[in-house]
Amino acid sequence: MKKLTEIEKIKKILDEIKDPHTNIGIVSSKMIENISIKDKKVKIVLKPPYFGCVGCGFINVISNEIKEKLKKNGFESEIELVF
Repeated sequence: MKKLTEIEKIKKILDEIKDPHTNIGIVSSKMIENISIKDKKVKIVLKPPYFGCVGCGFINVISNEIKEKLKKNGFESEIELVF
C-alpha cells in the first residue's frame, strides 16, 4: 500500500469539510488553491467558489473548521483568502 505524503494527508483531512451550499468537500470542490508545509506549519490558500460567499459568513466557518481539523492532527495553520 502506498504511503500518503503530508500534502495528501492534509487534503484528505480537509476534504471532510463540506461546502455548506453543495455538500461537497472543499478539496473536491476546488476551494483549496494551494497547500504548503514548512515543518508542522501548514499554509492554505482558500478561494471561495462564488464571490457572494465572501459576505455570507460561511467562509469564516470553513476557515475555523480548517484550523480545528489541522490542529487535531498536529499541524499549525495559516489561511490566506483569495478572490
